[in-house]
Amino acid sequence: MSAANFVFRHILKDRVLTQLHGIDAEIKEFIVKKNSKIINRPIKEINFPENAIISSVIRNGKGYIALGNFELKANDTVFVFSMPQSIKEVISFFN
Repeated sequence: MSAANFVFRHILKDRVLTQLHGIDAEIKEFIVKKNSKIINRPIKEINFPENAIISSVIRNGKGYIALGNFELKANDTVFVFSMPQSIKEVISFFN
């Protein structure tokens, strides 16, 4: 089983993993708001922090691995891997 598949299965099972074993990264869950500046834009065009990555999205009950051309929509549930020093900036994208 690939690492991404393993992580995605655990995210879907437990909804949120707060910290990964062996590294200092965290996984956070966010809901995309209707008025967010990140909706309807490819992820690769969002100037996301260097130490953070949008890893997966749940939309209408279906899970997706979020690649560069994936566009976020209002009410998407987004899972972000982030180093602690980047989390405040990550939060600003979803507020």
